Amino acid sequence: MNDADTITDKHLDLIKKTVAKDATPEELELYLHDCKRRGVHPLDKLLYFMKVKNKYTPVTSIDFLRSRAEASGAYAGSDDAVIVYAEETGAIYSATTTVWKIVQGIRCPFTATARWSEYCPTNNPYMWTKMGHTMISKCSEALALRKGFSTQLAGLYTREEMDQAGVGTVVDAPKQETPPARLSERDKATPVTAKDNETVLEVRGMVKEQLDNLPEVPPAIVAEAEKVLGGGENKPPDLSNPISVPQRKRFFAIYSTARKKEPEVKEHLKNKYGITSTSHIQKEWYDELCKWASEDEAPF
Repeated sequence: MNDADTITDKHLDLIKKTVAKDATPEELELYLHDCKRRGVHPLDKLLYFMKVKNKYTPVTSIDFLRSRAEASGAYAGSDDAVIVYAEETGAIYSATTTVWKIVQGIRCPFTATARWSEYCPTNNPYMWTKMGHTMISKCSEALALRKGFSTQLAGLYTREEMDQAGVGTVVDAPKQETPPARLSERDKATPVTAKDNETVLEVRGMVKEQLDNLPEVPPAIVAEAEKVLGGGENKPPDLSNPISVPQRKRFFAIYSTARKKEPEVKEHLKNKYGITSTSHIQKEWYDELCKWASEDEAPF
């Protein structure tokens, strides 16, 4: 264990004042035992002393979990996290990470999913708002690492995983003062009054009423216009109702998880719908496309 075995009286006094200042004598003894068992020195801050519901819990970093897995000799890398977004809001829904391990000479996958609602803290989630993809990806990777290397990593959790329990130092978002709005000389001379706002609302209502009362175009005229503009079999697809950006991200996540490549997706879009870009996918095609994208998943 190298220097982890050497804890002098001076070190112990410093540990009590800094990294484990809230520890009871029993908790301190347990923390020192964990550090010794894991091969780290308490002052290296690779294993943190934390309390969850007044109970000591060892907390570490994702880098430490990776190094422990690497030290086993069986760690064979990991894939980038696959992020899934909520269809309606476009917010992050979950992250899925696959860690690889050599088992009896075979490279085997260990996959785990971390859901945003289970890990994002509700009180002051500044880092989660600023770096949400990184935070939830660390959680899913930690889950996958423990699944694959349970002997080496059992009982070890990262700070990101424990944020939801209020563990660790919470970093407040920097306060930003909103600069005062700059008014032009014209605006300063003619300030907007309540009566002006009423007038704007009244005009908007009149315009909306006129638009609602516009007569419908007769079907015969519509048909004739389609002929003139080029209808029939050569008529281009109607691209007036495209899917939202969150839906595009979800579609990307689905076909990426199924190991489909971008050229294959573009070829399917061209042959089936006459388009070559996901930005032209229409909402009426979306469910059918997602079903196609999730089929024929390639085995690990």
